[in-house]
Amino acid sequence: MYDDFLDSPRGRLLVYRKRQRRKFEFWWGKTLQNKNSRRAADDQEFQIELLRQMTRTGRKGPFTGPVILEFHYSAESRHSPAIHSLTKHYLDLLMAPVPGVDLGRSRLLLRDDSQVQFLSCSYNANMGEDLLRLRVRRLSDFFEDLQLYGDILHRSLDGFEFEEEREEGRSHLRDWRELRNHEAKWVELRGAESYGSFELLSRRDAQKEVLQQRSLPLSSLITLFGSRYHRLRNDPGSKAVIDNTAEMLRSGYSHPLVSADFGARPLQKGDTKIFRDRVQAELKAYKSRFPTPFPLLTPCGVTVFYVPPAKGNKVDLDNLVRKAIIPAVHEILKPPTTWATYWRSLLQARPGDPMVVEAQERYRNVTEFHVVSYEVLCLERLKNDPSNGYVKLLVHDGEPRRSSWSRLDEALDAWKEHVESR
Repeated sequence: MYDDFLDSPRGRLLVYRKRQRRKFEFWWGKTLQNKNSRRAADDQEFQIELLRQMTRTGRKGPFTGPVILEFHYSAESRHSPAIHSLTKHYLDLLMAPVPGVDLGRSRLLLRDDSQVQFLSCSYNANMGEDLLRLRVRRLSDFFEDLQLYGDILHRSLDGFEFEEEREEGRSHLRDWRELRNHEAKWVELRGAESYGSFELLSRRDAQKEVLQQRSLPLSSLITLFGSRYHRLRNDPGSKAVIDNTAEMLRSGYSHPLVSADFGARPLQKGDTKIFRDRVQAELKAYKSRFPTPFPLLTPCGVTVFYVPPAKGNKVDLDNLVRKAIIPAVHEILKPPTTWATYWRSLLQARPGDPMVVEAQERYRNVTEFHVVSYEVLCLERLKNDPSNGYVKLLVHDGEPRRSSWSRLDEALDAWKEHVESR
Protein backbone atom coordinates (compact mmCIF):
# COMPACT_ATOMS: atom_id res chain seq x y z
CA MET A 1 0.00 0.00 0.00
CA TYR A 2 2.85 2.39 0.88
CA ASP A 3 4.59 1.79 -2.46
CA ASP A 4 1.30 2.32 -4.26
CA PHE A 5 0.90 5.68 -2.54
CA LEU A 6 4.43 6.80 -3.46
CA ASP A 7 3.69 5.95 -7.11
CA SER A 8 0.47 7.97 -7.03
CA PRO A 9 0.35 11.66 -8.01
CA ARG A 10 -0.02 12.76 -4.37
CA GLY A 11 2.82 10.47 -3.33
CA ARG A 12 5.06 11.86 -6.07
CA LEU A 13 4.07 15.37 -4.98
CA LEU A 14 5.04 14.60 -1.37
CA VAL A 15 8.54 13.50 -2.42
CA TYR A 16 8.82 16.47 -4.80
CA ARG A 17 8.11 18.90 -1.93
CA LYS A 18 10.78 17.19 0.17
CA ARG A 19 13.34 17.74 -2.58
CA GLN A 20 12.32 21.39 -2.92
CA ARG A 21 13.10 21.99 0.75
CA ARG A 22 16.70 20.93 0.17
CA LYS A 23 17.52 23.66 -2.35
CA PHE A 24 19.15 26.91 -1.25
CA GLU A 25 18.34 30.39 -2.58
CA PHE A 26 20.00 33.74 -1.88
CA TRP A 27 19.40 37.32 -3.11
CA TRP A 28 22.00 40.11 -3.12
CA GLY A 29 21.05 43.69 -3.97
CA LYS A 30 24.38 45.52 -3.97
CA THR A 31 26.59 46.69 -6.87
CA LEU A 32 27.80 43.74 -8.96
CA GLN A 33 31.55 43.20 -8.80
CA ASN A 34 34.28 41.09 -10.33
CA LYS A 35 37.85 40.39 -9.26
CA ASN A 36 39.06 43.73 -10.59
CA SER A 37 36.34 45.90 -9.03
CA ARG A 38 35.90 44.02 -5.76
CA ARG A 39 36.09 45.71 -2.36
CA ALA A 40 37.06 43.78 0.74
CA ALA A 41 34.21 45.26 2.79
CA ASP A 42 31.64 44.19 0.17
CA ASP A 43 33.04 40.65 0.07
CA GLN A 44 32.74 40.43 3.85
CA GLU A 45 29.17 41.75 3.78
CA PHE A 46 28.22 39.28 1.05
CA GLN A 47 29.53 36.27 2.98
CA ILE A 48 28.05 37.41 6.30
CA GLU A 49 24.62 37.83 4.71
CA LEU A 50 24.97 34.47 2.94
CA LEU A 51 25.80 32.82 6.25
CA ARG A 52 22.77 34.45 7.88
CA GLN A 53 20.52 33.09 5.15
CA MET A 54 22.03 29.62 5.55
CA THR A 55 21.33 29.77 9.28
CA ARG A 56 17.75 30.98 8.76
CA THR A 57 17.02 28.12 6.36
CA GLY A 58 18.73 25.44 8.46
CA ARG A 59 21.71 24.96 6.13
CA LYS A 60 24.44 23.82 8.57
CA GLY A 61 27.35 23.44 6.20
CA PRO A 62 28.50 23.26 2.60
CA PHE A 63 27.05 20.98 -0.04
CA THR A 64 29.24 17.88 -0.32
CA GLY A 65 28.36 16.24 -3.65
CA PRO A 66 27.71 17.31 -7.26
CA VAL A 67 25.39 20.31 -7.54
CA ILE A 68 23.58 22.47 -10.05
CA LEU A 69 24.41 26.13 -9.44
CA GLU A 70 22.47 29.02 -10.95
CA PHE A 71 23.36 32.72 -11.01
CA HIS A 72 21.03 35.37 -12.36
CA TYR A 73 22.42 38.90 -12.71
CA SER A 74 20.42 42.07 -13.26
CA ALA A 75 22.87 44.74 -14.39
CA GLU A 76 22.21 48.47 -14.23
CA SER A 77 24.37 49.72 -17.13
CA ARG A 78 26.82 48.90 -19.89
CA HIS A 79 29.64 49.46 -17.40
CA SER A 80 28.65 46.41 -15.33
CA PRO A 81 31.17 43.53 -15.44
CA ALA A 82 30.67 40.79 -18.04
CA ILE A 83 28.72 37.69 -17.08
CA HIS A 84 31.72 35.34 -16.99
CA SER A 85 33.82 37.64 -14.79
CA LEU A 86 30.91 38.06 -12.37
CA THR A 87 30.54 34.31 -12.02
CA LYS A 88 34.22 33.79 -11.19
CA HIS A 89 34.04 36.34 -8.39
CA TYR A 90 30.84 35.16 -6.73
CA LEU A 91 31.65 31.47 -7.13
CA ASP A 92 34.87 32.02 -5.17
CA LEU A 93 32.89 33.78 -2.43
CA LEU A 94 30.81 30.63 -1.92
CA MET A 95 33.83 28.67 -0.70
CA ALA A 96 36.65 29.95 1.54
CA PRO A 97 35.79 32.75 3.99
CA VAL A 98 37.48 36.08 3.27
CA PRO A 99 39.52 37.87 5.96
CA GLY A 100 37.24 39.31 8.59
CA VAL A 101 34.57 36.58 8.33
CA ASP A 102 34.62 34.26 11.36
CA LEU A 103 33.09 31.07 10.00
CA GLY A 104 34.48 28.38 12.26
CA ARG A 105 35.09 26.06 9.31
CA SER A 106 37.08 26.13 6.08
CA ARG A 107 34.18 26.35 3.61
CA LEU A 108 30.90 28.27 3.42
CA LEU A 109 28.37 26.92 0.88
CA LEU A 110 30.54 24.80 -1.42
CA ARG A 111 33.60 22.71 -0.63
CA ASP A 112 35.11 22.95 -4.10
CA ASP A 113 34.16 24.52 -7.42
CA SER A 114 34.54 21.16 -9.18
CA GLN A 115 31.34 20.12 -7.35
CA VAL A 116 29.45 22.30 -9.83
CA GLN A 117 28.52 19.82 -12.55
CA PHE A 118 25.78 21.98 -14.06
CA LEU A 119 26.47 25.72 -14.14
CA SER A 120 23.71 28.10 -15.26
CA CYS A 121 24.16 31.87 -15.60
CA SER A 122 21.89 34.55 -17.04
CA TYR A 123 22.24 38.29 -17.51
CA ASN A 124 19.51 40.90 -17.65
CA ALA A 125 20.69 44.37 -18.69
CA ASN A 126 19.30 47.83 -17.97
CA MET A 127 17.07 46.85 -15.06
CA GLY A 128 17.62 50.08 -13.08
CA GLU A 129 19.46 48.34 -10.26
CA ASP A 130 22.09 45.67 -9.69
CA LEU A 131 20.78 42.39 -8.34
CA LEU A 132 22.11 38.85 -7.92
CA ARG A 133 19.99 35.76 -7.42
CA LEU A 134 21.81 32.55 -6.47
CA ARG A 135 20.30 29.06 -6.34
CA VAL A 136 22.02 25.75 -5.62
CA ARG A 137 20.80 22.21 -5.07
CA ARG A 138 21.93 18.61 -5.39
CA LEU A 139 22.29 17.57 -9.00
CA SER A 140 20.65 14.25 -8.11
CA ASP A 141 17.57 16.13 -6.82
CA PHE A 142 17.46 18.15 -10.04
CA PHE A 143 17.53 14.93 -12.04
CA GLU A 144 14.71 13.46 -9.95
CA ASP A 145 12.63 16.52 -10.83
CA LEU A 146 13.53 15.97 -14.48
CA GLN A 147 12.45 12.35 -14.17
CA LEU A 148 9.15 13.44 -12.65
CA TYR A 149 8.68 15.86 -15.54
CA GLY A 150 9.39 13.03 -17.99
CA ASP A 151 6.90 10.70 -16.32
CA ILE A 152 4.20 13.36 -16.45
CA LEU A 153 5.08 14.18 -20.06
CA HIS A 154 4.93 10.62 -21.34
CA ARG A 155 2.36 9.06 -19.03
CA SER A 156 0.03 12.03 -18.58
CA LEU A 157 0.20 11.43 -14.82
CA ASP A 158 -3.25 11.91 -13.30
CA GLY A 159 -4.55 13.17 -16.63
CA PHE A 160 -2.34 16.27 -16.54
CA GLU A 161 -0.63 17.45 -19.73
CA PHE A 162 1.92 20.22 -20.15
CA GLU A 163 0.95 23.05 -22.44
CA GLU A 164 3.11 23.42 -25.55
CA GLU A 165 3.38 26.61 -27.55
CA ARG A 166 3.44 25.84 -31.28
CA GLU A 167 3.07 27.86 -34.41
CA GLU A 168 1.81 25.35 -36.95
CA GLY A 169 2.55 25.59 -40.66
CA ARG A 170 4.76 28.68 -40.50
CA SER A 171 8.46 28.88 -41.29
CA HIS A 172 10.06 32.28 -40.86
CA LEU A 173 13.28 30.97 -42.36
CA ARG A 174 11.46 29.90 -45.52
CA ASP A 175 9.61 33.23 -45.65
CA TRP A 176 12.88 35.15 -45.41
CA ARG A 177 14.51 33.10 -48.16
CA GLU A 178 11.52 33.60 -50.45
CA LEU A 179 11.64 37.34 -49.76
CA ARG A 180 15.32 37.44 -50.75
CA ASN A 181 14.56 35.49 -53.94
CA HIS A 182 11.93 38.08 -54.94
CA GLU A 183 13.88 41.20 -53.91
CA ALA A 184 13.75 42.85 -57.35
CA LYS A 185 9.98 42.41 -57.64
CA TRP A 186 9.40 43.74 -54.12
CA VAL A 187 11.58 46.83 -54.73
CA GLU A 188 9.75 47.49 -58.00
CA LEU A 189 6.34 47.36 -56.32
CA ARG A 190 7.03 48.93 -52.90
CA GLY A 191 10.42 50.62 -53.07
CA ALA A 192 13.90 49.90 -51.69
CA GLU A 193 13.26 51.44 -48.26
CA SER A 194 10.17 49.30 -47.72
CA TYR A 195 12.08 46.19 -48.78
CA GLY A 196 14.99 46.99 -46.47
CA SER A 197 12.71 47.34 -43.45
CA PHE A 198 10.69 44.21 -44.17
CA GLU A 199 13.79 42.13 -44.98
CA LEU A 200 15.32 43.12 -41.65
CA LEU A 201 12.16 42.13 -39.75
CA SER A 202 11.93 38.86 -41.67
CA ARG A 203 15.60 38.04 -41.05
CA ARG A 204 15.21 38.72 -37.32
CA ASP A 205 12.24 36.33 -37.14
CA ALA A 206 14.16 33.71 -39.14
CA GLN A 207 17.14 33.94 -36.79
CA LYS A 208 14.93 33.62 -33.74
CA GLU A 209 13.21 30.57 -35.22
CA VAL A 210 16.52 28.85 -35.96
CA LEU A 211 17.82 29.62 -32.48
CA GLN A 212 14.62 28.36 -30.84
CA GLN A 213 14.96 25.06 -32.68
CA ARG A 214 18.42 24.62 -31.16
CA SER A 215 17.36 25.10 -27.56
CA LEU A 216 17.84 22.11 -25.31
CA PRO A 217 14.45 20.69 -24.22
CA LEU A 218 14.01 19.38 -20.69
CA SER A 219 13.41 15.88 -22.04
CA SER A 220 16.93 15.95 -23.53
CA LEU A 221 18.40 16.75 -20.12
CA ILE A 222 16.80 13.58 -18.77
CA THR A 223 18.64 11.58 -21.41
CA LEU A 224 21.94 13.44 -21.00
CA PHE A 225 22.11 12.91 -17.23
CA GLY A 226 20.48 9.47 -17.23
CA SER A 227 23.83 7.65 -17.47
CA ARG A 228 24.74 9.12 -14.08
CA TYR A 229 21.44 9.24 -12.19
CA HIS A 230 18.81 6.99 -13.78
CA ARG A 231 17.41 4.64 -11.17
CA LEU A 232 18.14 1.63 -13.44
CA ARG A 233 21.67 2.69 -14.40
CA ASN A 234 23.25 -0.19 -12.43
CA ASP A 235 21.20 -2.85 -14.19
CA PRO A 236 23.39 -4.21 -17.04
CA GLY A 237 20.58 -4.49 -19.58
CA SER A 238 19.06 -1.11 -18.75
CA LYS A 239 22.45 0.61 -18.61
CA ALA A 240 23.17 -0.34 -22.23
CA VAL A 241 19.88 1.19 -23.34
CA ILE A 242 20.39 4.33 -21.23
CA ASP A 243 23.93 4.87 -22.52
CA ASN A 244 23.03 4.16 -26.15
CA THR A 245 20.14 6.63 -25.98
CA ALA A 246 22.43 9.28 -24.50
CA GLU A 247 25.04 8.63 -27.18
CA MET A 248 22.49 9.00 -29.98
CA LEU A 249 21.20 12.26 -28.52
CA ARG A 250 24.71 13.68 -28.17
CA SER A 251 25.48 12.79 -31.78
CA GLY A 252 22.38 14.68 -32.88
CA TYR A 253 23.74 17.85 -31.27
CA SER A 254 27.19 17.28 -32.81
CA HIS A 255 26.23 18.14 -36.40
CA PRO A 256 28.29 21.12 -37.69
CA LEU A 257 25.09 23.01 -38.58
CA VAL A 258 23.97 22.77 -34.95
CA SER A 259 27.06 23.02 -32.77
CA ALA A 260 30.67 24.19 -32.64
CA ASP A 261 33.21 21.50 -31.73
CA PHE A 262 36.22 22.77 -29.76
CA GLY A 263 37.85 19.38 -29.21
CA ALA A 264 39.51 18.51 -25.92
CA ARG A 265 39.96 21.03 -23.12
CA PRO A 266 43.51 22.11 -22.24
CA LEU A 267 45.18 19.12 -20.59
CA GLN A 268 48.83 20.14 -20.23
CA LYS A 269 51.12 23.15 -20.28
CA GLY A 270 50.90 24.99 -23.59
CA ASP A 271 47.42 23.69 -24.44
CA THR A 272 45.62 26.82 -23.25
CA LYS A 273 46.66 28.95 -26.23
CA ILE A 274 46.00 26.06 -28.63
CA PHE A 275 42.50 25.66 -27.19
CA ARG A 276 41.82 29.41 -27.35
CA ASP A 277 42.91 29.53 -31.00
CA ARG A 278 40.75 26.49 -31.79
CA VAL A 279 37.71 28.15 -30.19
CA GLN A 280 38.27 31.28 -32.26
CA ALA A 281 38.68 29.36 -35.53
CA GLU A 282 35.67 27.10 -34.92
CA LEU A 283 33.36 29.99 -33.97
CA LYS A 284 34.32 31.82 -37.16
CA ALA A 285 33.55 28.66 -39.14
CA TYR A 286 30.27 28.21 -37.26
CA LYS A 287 29.32 31.79 -38.09
CA SER A 288 29.78 31.06 -41.80
CA ARG A 289 27.56 27.95 -41.51
CA PHE A 290 24.64 29.75 -39.87
CA PRO A 291 21.48 29.70 -42.04
CA THR A 292 21.06 33.50 -42.07
CA PRO A 293 23.74 36.19 -42.34
CA PHE A 294 25.07 38.01 -39.31
CA PRO A 295 24.80 40.27 -37.36
CA LEU A 296 22.53 38.55 -34.89
CA LEU A 297 19.41 40.65 -34.40
CA THR A 298 17.94 38.70 -31.48
CA PRO A 299 19.38 37.89 -28.03
CA CYS A 300 20.86 34.43 -27.65
CA GLY A 301 22.23 32.01 -25.10
CA VAL A 302 24.76 29.20 -25.32
CA THR A 303 24.99 25.71 -23.88
CA VAL A 304 28.33 23.95 -23.48
CA PHE A 305 28.65 20.17 -23.32
CA TYR A 306 31.78 19.04 -21.51
CA VAL A 307 32.92 15.41 -21.49
CA PRO A 308 35.99 15.03 -19.23
CA PRO A 309 39.07 13.09 -20.34
CA ALA A 310 39.56 9.49 -19.24
CA LYS A 311 42.61 10.65 -17.26
CA GLY A 312 43.39 14.11 -16.02
CA ASN A 313 42.80 16.61 -13.25
CA LYS A 314 39.32 17.91 -12.54
CA VAL A 315 38.41 21.26 -14.04
CA ASP A 316 35.78 23.65 -12.79
CA LEU A 317 33.14 24.56 -15.37
CA ASP A 318 33.50 28.27 -14.75
CA ASN A 319 37.16 28.31 -15.77
CA LEU A 320 36.37 26.17 -18.81
CA VAL A 321 34.14 28.82 -20.36
CA ARG A 322 35.50 32.00 -18.75
CA LYS A 323 38.99 32.01 -20.21
CA ALA A 324 38.24 31.25 -23.86
CA ILE A 325 34.66 30.43 -24.81
CA ILE A 326 32.38 33.25 -23.62
CA PRO A 327 34.85 36.04 -24.54
CA ALA A 328 35.18 34.52 -28.04
CA VAL A 329 31.39 34.29 -28.41
CA HIS A 330 31.13 38.00 -27.55
CA GLU A 331 33.97 38.94 -29.90
CA ILE A 332 33.02 36.84 -32.95
CA LEU A 333 29.26 36.27 -32.83
CA LYS A 334 28.48 39.61 -31.16
CA PRO A 335 25.15 38.51 -29.63
CA PRO A 336 23.00 41.52 -28.71
CA THR A 337 22.05 41.87 -25.05
CA THR A 338 18.64 43.20 -26.09
CA TRP A 339 16.86 44.14 -29.31
CA ALA A 340 19.32 47.07 -29.66
CA THR A 341 21.04 45.59 -32.72
CA TYR A 342 17.72 45.23 -34.52
CA TRP A 343 16.72 48.85 -33.88
CA ARG A 344 20.16 50.13 -34.85
CA SER A 345 19.97 48.22 -38.14
CA LEU A 346 16.40 49.40 -38.72
CA LEU A 347 17.55 53.00 -38.20
CA GLN A 348 19.88 52.50 -41.16
CA ALA A 349 16.98 51.18 -43.26
CA ARG A 350 14.60 53.95 -42.15
CA PRO A 351 16.72 57.01 -41.29
CA GLY A 352 14.88 59.69 -39.37
CA ASP A 353 11.89 57.50 -38.44
CA PRO A 354 10.71 58.93 -35.04
CA MET A 355 9.59 55.55 -33.69
CA VAL A 356 12.93 53.92 -34.54
CA VAL A 357 14.92 56.85 -33.12
CA GLU A 358 12.93 56.67 -29.87
CA ALA A 359 13.49 52.91 -29.58
CA GLN A 360 17.20 53.32 -30.27
CA GLU A 361 17.43 55.93 -27.50
CA ARG A 362 15.88 53.50 -25.00
CA TYR A 363 18.71 51.05 -25.60
CA ARG A 364 21.48 53.66 -25.67
CA ASN A 365 22.97 52.74 -22.28
CA VAL A 366 22.60 48.98 -22.57
CA THR A 367 25.65 46.74 -22.91
CA GLU A 368 25.88 46.20 -26.66
CA PHE A 369 27.12 42.62 -27.07
CA HIS A 370 26.53 39.98 -24.43
CA VAL A 371 25.03 36.50 -24.20
CA VAL A 372 21.94 36.69 -22.04
CA SER A 373 22.55 33.20 -20.66
CA TYR A 374 24.94 30.29 -20.69
CA GLU A 375 24.80 26.80 -19.24
CA VAL A 376 27.64 24.30 -18.90
CA LEU A 377 26.92 20.59 -18.43
CA CYS A 378 29.54 18.09 -17.28
CA LEU A 379 28.42 14.80 -18.83
CA GLU A 380 29.26 11.24 -17.86
CA ARG A 381 31.83 9.56 -20.10
CA LEU A 382 30.37 6.92 -22.44
CA LYS A 383 32.14 3.94 -23.98
CA ASN A 384 32.82 5.54 -27.37
CA ASP A 385 33.86 8.98 -26.13
CA PRO A 386 37.36 10.12 -27.18
CA SER A 387 40.00 9.51 -24.52
CA ASN A 388 40.70 13.24 -24.15
CA GLY A 389 37.01 14.14 -23.93
CA TYR A 390 35.53 17.13 -25.75
CA VAL A 391 33.90 20.54 -25.46
CA LYS A 392 30.98 21.47 -27.74
CA LEU A 393 28.82 24.56 -27.89
CA LEU A 394 25.21 25.15 -28.92
CA VAL A 395 23.98 28.64 -29.76
CA HIS A 396 20.25 29.05 -29.17
CA ASP A 397 17.65 31.65 -28.30
CA GLY A 398 18.07 33.36 -24.97
CA GLU A 399 15.86 34.98 -22.42
CA PRO A 400 16.95 36.12 -18.95
CA ARG A 401 15.47 34.06 -16.12
CA ARG A 402 14.44 31.26 -18.52
CA SER A 403 17.10 28.77 -17.44
CA SER A 404 16.62 25.00 -17.58
CA TRP A 405 15.96 25.04 -13.83
CA SER A 406 13.39 27.83 -14.14
CA ARG A 407 11.59 26.11 -17.01
CA LEU A 408 11.46 22.88 -15.01
CA ASP A 409 10.08 24.68 -11.93
CA GLU A 410 7.45 26.40 -14.05
CA ALA A 411 6.27 23.09 -15.53
CA LEU A 412 6.20 21.20 -12.22
CA ASP A 413 4.48 24.07 -10.41
CA ALA A 414 1.63 23.80 -12.91
CA TRP A 415 1.41 20.04 -12.23
CA LYS A 416 1.55 20.64 -8.46
CA GLU A 417 -1.38 23.06 -8.63
CA HIS A 418 -3.32 20.50 -10.67
CA VAL A 419 -2.75 17.74 -8.09
CA GLU A 420 -3.54 19.99 -5.12
CA SER A 421 -6.78 21.15 -6.70
CA ARG A 422 -8.18 17.64 -7.05
